[in-house]
Amino acid sequence: MLPSDRPVISPVLVGRKEEADFLYSRLADAAAGRGSCAVISGEAGVGKTRLITEVTREAGRLGFAVVRGLCLEPDVSFPLAPVVEGLRAIFAGRGPAEVGRLVGPLGPELVKLVPELGVILPDVRPSPPLEPDAEARRLFEVLTRFLWQYAGERPLLVALEDLHWGDSTSLDFAYSLARRIQGRRALLLLSYRRDGADRLGPWLGRLNRDRLAAELVLAPLGPEGIELMVQAIFGVSRPVRRDVVGLLHGLTEGNPFFIEEVLKGWLSVGSILRTPEGVDWPPLEQLTVPQNVHEAVRQRLPRLGNEARNLLGLAAAVGRRFDLPTICALAGADEAAVFRGLRELVTAQLIVELSPGSFAFRHTLTREAVYDALTPGERRALHRRIAETLEATAAGPAVDTGISRLAYHCFAAGLWEKALAFSARAAERAAALHAPREALEDLTRAVLAARELGIAPPPEVLRRRGKARETLGYVEEAGEDYTAGLRLAREAGNALGEWQALLDLAELWAARDQKVAGEYAGQALELARQLDDPAVLARSLNAVGDWYAQTGNPGQAIGRHEEALARFEALGDQSGVAWTLNLLGMASQLNGDVVRAHDCFGQAADLFRRLGDLRGLASALTNLSMCGGGHQHDLEVPAVGLDQAIAAGEEAVQLARGIHWGAGEAFALAELTLRFVLKAEYERARELGEAALKLAEDIGQPQWVVAACRSLGRLYLDLLAWEHARSCFERAHHLLAKLGSGLWEGYVTAGLALACIGQGDLSRARELVRGVVAAELPAETRWQRQMWGAAAELALAENEPELALEIAARLRASTRNLGPGHVVPRLWVLQATALTRLRRLAEAENLFLEAERWAACRGLRGWAWRIRLGLGLVYRTWGRRRDARARFSEADRAVRDIAAGLTDGDLRSRFLGRAGALIPSTGGQDPKQSGLTSREWQVARLIGLGKSNREIAEELFISERTVESHVASIMTRLKLASRAGIAAWVVRQEQGSDRTGTASRPKP
Repeated sequence: MLPSDRPVISPVLVGRKEEADFLYSRLADAAAGRGSCAVISGEAGVGKTRLITEVTREAGRLGFAVVRGLCLEPDVSFPLAPVVEGLRAIFAGRGPAEVGRLVGPLGPELVKLVPELGVILPDVRPSPPLEPDAEARRLFEVLTRFLWQYAGERPLLVALEDLHWGDSTSLDFAYSLARRIQGRRALLLLSYRRDGADRLGPWLGRLNRDRLAAELVLAPLGPEGIELMVQAIFGVSRPVRRDVVGLLHGLTEGNPFFIEEVLKGWLSVGSILRTPEGVDWPPLEQLTVPQNVHEAVRQRLPRLGNEARNLLGLAAAVGRRFDLPTICALAGADEAAVFRGLRELVTAQLIVELSPGSFAFRHTLTREAVYDALTPGERRALHRRIAETLEATAAGPAVDTGISRLAYHCFAAGLWEKALAFSARAAERAAALHAPREALEDLTRAVLAARELGIAPPPEVLRRRGKARETLGYVEEAGEDYTAGLRLAREAGNALGEWQALLDLAELWAARDQKVAGEYAGQALELARQLDDPAVLARSLNAVGDWYAQTGNPGQAIGRHEEALARFEALGDQSGVAWTLNLLGMASQLNGDVVRAHDCFGQAADLFRRLGDLRGLASALTNLSMCGGGHQHDLEVPAVGLDQAIAAGEEAVQLARGIHWGAGEAFALAELTLRFVLKAEYERARELGEAALKLAEDIGQPQWVVAACRSLGRLYLDLLAWEHARSCFERAHHLLAKLGSGLWEGYVTAGLALACIGQGDLSRARELVRGVVAAELPAETRWQRQMWGAAAELALAENEPELALEIAARLRASTRNLGPGHVVPRLWVLQATALTRLRRLAEAENLFLEAERWAACRGLRGWAWRIRLGLGLVYRTWGRRRDARARFSEADRAVRDIAAGLTDGDLRSRFLGRAGALIPSTGGQDPKQSGLTSREWQVARLIGLGKSNREIAEELFISERTVESHVASIMTRLKLASRAGIAAWVVRQEQGSDRTGTASRPKP
C-alpha cells in the first residue's frame, strides 16, 4: 500500500487534443502577425482553465508575453476586474524603476485601475476624469497601448477567464480588444461558463455578428477520456476496470473537476488504495459518492427561495427523474404553485424539463449533494411518503413498470417486508430486460432487508444475485453467494437447492480452476442421480461433459452431452436442448469434427433465437464463428466461409455487450480476433484482441485472459513478431498453472513452441513438444493436433524433413471431413516444405498450388506470401529460375501489401525486415556482379531498412560481431565506403526489380 496524500490531479491534459492543437495553431498565427480571438466555453469544471493553462505554458515556451486575468463571483460589480488582476501580476515583484519603465506616460491612467501603483510610483497622479463614455474609451485605449508596450518585440497572449462573472466594462473591453487584435502579433483567449451565461447573450451576439472570434465548446469526457485521466492521475498504463469507468461516468458525467474530487474522496476514506501497480479497486457497491464531493457541489448551488429549496429536497428524495404530479402530492400544494418553484430551479440550471410535466436533475452529483444535506429522519419520512404515493397510484402492470422505484423507496423508508418482496420482484423484471447491474442493486436490497428482519435471505435471492454478479465479472462475490446458498440448502435439507448451488459453483469455477470445477460437477452429478429428476440429471451430465471438454478430453464429453440431449428431447425442454446442442458442438469442434460442430451450433442458435435467450444466442454465435477456421496454424477442415464466420462473431459481440455479459463478450472478441488474422486484417485484429484482453482483465476471469493472450500471440506469430508472441504465450502459460485446462494448455504450449522456433530457441521448443512426441499421443483433438503441428515445425527447423513429413502424414490421415477438393493450408504447406527439402519437387509444387488456390478462394490473404515463397524455393531448387524469380517477386509484393496496412511502425519494420530476409532477392543485379552471399544480402536489406547492428543481430539471431563482419565484407565486395552506400545500393536493386522483374538471387 502506498500513501494516499499525493495530489489527485491529472498531470496531463486529457481529451482536449483537438482543441489544444487548434489553439497552438492560433499561437503560431499570432507569432506570424495574424492576430485572432478564441472563446472557450463549457460547464463548470469541464477544464476551461486547464486548457488555457496549457496554452499559456506553450506560449511562454515560444517567447510570448503573457497577460492573464480571472473573474470571480463578487467581480460582477468590479469594473475591469480580470484586467486589473492581469496588471497586478505584471507589476508584482518589480521595483519602482522597472515599473516606471513599463508604464511610461500611461501611469496617470493606470493608477486609477491599480491604486497601489501610487505607492510604487509616488510621483504619479491620476488624470482628471472625463465624462463616463469618454473615460471608458480613454481607459480602453490606454490599456490596449500598455499591452502592446508591455509585449514590445514579443508576440502577446491575453487570457481573460470566467467572463460570466465579469462586469459590463470588462466585457466591453474584451470586445474592443478582439476588434483591435486583428493583424497584430497577438492572441486573445476568453472563457465563460455556458450554464451561467444568460447575461452574456448580447455580448456574444456582437462577437459572432462581427466574426471576431472562433468558439470552442468543451464537452465532458467520454468513458475513454475518463479512463485516460484515471491512468494519468495514478501513473499507470494498465486498463481501468470497465465498471469503475462506468461508475465515474455516471456520477460525474465526464466532468474532470468532479472526477478528481470523487477519486480524492475515495482515497481519503480508504475506499480505494494506491498500490505499486496503481490502484486497488473494490467491488462497485463499496464505492459511493464521497462527502467532499457533496460539499464541492453544495458550494456551487445558487441562492434559492424557500419554496424552491423545499421542492429541491423533495425532488432529490424522489430520484434523478421526477414528475409534476408526484411532487405536488408530496408537497401538498396545487400544481401552479409547485410549477412556479420548479421553474425557478430550471432557471437556476439545477434541473431540466424533459417533457411537459417531467423533470430531471441536470447532474447526478447535484441530486446527491442535495439529498445528502437532508437529515436521516427527513429522508426516511420522505421515502415513506413517496412509497405510499407510488403504491397508491400504481396498480396492475403499472406496479411492475415502477417496481424498482417502489422497492428503493420502501427500503430507504425502512419498510423491510415490503422492501424484500418488491426488491425480489424488481430483480426479476431487470433480469428479464437483460439489465444485470440493476438486478444486482435490487437483489442486494432484498438481502439487506432480510437481514434487517432477522431472517436468512431466501436461497433463490442469493442464487440470482450470484448470477448477476457473475455476469458482471464479480467472481469472488458470486462465489460467496453460491456458497451461502449451498450452506442454507444443506442446513434446510433441501437436496434440490443443494444440487443447484453445486452446479452454479461448478460453472463459476470452470473459468478459474478446472480441478475445483470438476469436484463440484462430480458432486452435483452424484446428487442428481439420487433426485431421480431427468432434467436435473441432464444438466449435471452437461456440466461433467463440459469439464471433460475443458480439461482436454472432448471425446469423453461427447457421450455425456449426447445422453443429456436425449433426455431433454424426451422432456420437450427446448431450452435444455439448445444449451446441450451448444455444448455438444463445442465438444465436437474440440475433437476435430468441425462439420458436426457447425451443425450443432446452427441448431442451437436457431433455438435460442426462437426462445429469446440472448445469452445462449451470443454463445452459440461465438462458437459458430469458430467453424470458419481459427487461424493459419489450425489443422482442421472449416465448415463455413470466413465472411459468414465474421458476421456471426460480430453479432455475438454486440449481443453480449448489450446484455452486459462480460465473459461472453471477452470470448467473442478473442475469437473474432482470429477471424481477422485469417483475413490478414491485422490492425482490426489487434484492436479486437486488445479489447478482449482488457475486458478479461476487468472481469478478473483467467480463462478469458488466456483466450485473449492466445489470440494476440497467434496474431504476432503471423507478423513474425516472435518476441511479442512469446510474451503473450508465456503469460497465458503462467496462468494455466492454476487454471488446469488441458485444452488451453495444448493451444498455448503449441503457440509458445512456434514463437520459440521463430526466435531460434530450439531447446525450449524441444522441451515444450517433448511430451506429445514421447507419449505418442493421437492426433485427434484440436489441442493434440496443434501440438503435433508444432512438433513438425520443430523438425523442419532442426533439418529433419523426413520426421516432419511423417508427422504431417499422420495429421492428414486423422483429419476429419477431408473429402475430395478439401485443403488444409497449413498441413499442405508443412508437407510441401518437407518434400522440397527432400527434393521431391513435383509433389511439393502440386501441394503448394492446391494450397494457393484454396487460400485465394477463401480470402486467406495471410497465406499468400508464404505459399509463393515456398513455390519460389521449389522452382529455384528445380532450376526453373524464371519461375522462381516470379514467385519471389509475388511473395515480396504480398509482404509489402500486408505491411502497408500496419500502422505500428515497429511491427511494420520488423515484419518487412524478417519476411524480406526470408525471401531471396529479386534485385536487378546479377549475383556474379554483386558477389554477396545469402546472409550478406539479408544483412544488406536490413541496413536498407535503417536497422542498427544490434537490431540486425536480434532479427537474424546472430551476434553483433558477426553482423560487423558481414557489413565489412559487403563494403569490400561492393566497393562501398559506408552503411549509407549499402542502403542506397539496396534501393537500386529493389528499383531494378520493379523495372525488370528479371533479377536473380545472390549466390548461396
